[in-house]
Amino acid sequence: MDIEKKLCVLHLLDLVDGEIEEETIQESLVACDFTPIEIELILSDLVKTNLIQRHEDRVLLSEEGLVVLQFFIDRLPLSLQEKLQEQVVSEGPSSQWDHHYDEQTQRIHLRYLHRGEELLKMDFFLEPEAYKLLLPHLTDLGPEDFSKLKMFFLKE
Repeated sequence: MDIEKKLCVLHLLDLVDGEIEEETIQESLVACDFTPIEIELILSDLVKTNLIQRHEDRVLLSEEGLVVLQFFIDRLPLSLQEKLQEQVVSEGPSSQWDHHYDEQTQRIHLRYLHRGEELLKMDFFLEPEAYKLLLPHLTDLGPEDFSKLKMFFLKE
């Protein structure tokens, strides 16, 4: 399998800097002339080699994947890097919440992004039962929740 295409997937995951839905990966990479079969084969191979992690229908770049990408990024043409960057900017909403729960360490990583800029990043301990209760609320977070949280922390 083409190393350059695997690096494209790793670079795309690095650009989103968090979990991304497989459907979004498919849309972004098809726009870069990948076939859906190629994408699925690449994702499967990257999971097997522990360069990415799959959580249900979401994908996340692993630490190993980031190291590999940083070491081999020069093998990815600049024009392709720019095309991937454009895909991420055009596909993504202007504001979004992103979260990832690590069951092994029982930590939740929560971020708020606005136009690609990280405005909030929180990392805290949360027992699995509490995470299951909180999960429906995490998927409903919006820009107004960031404003409320900001006001909470700025109160004197």
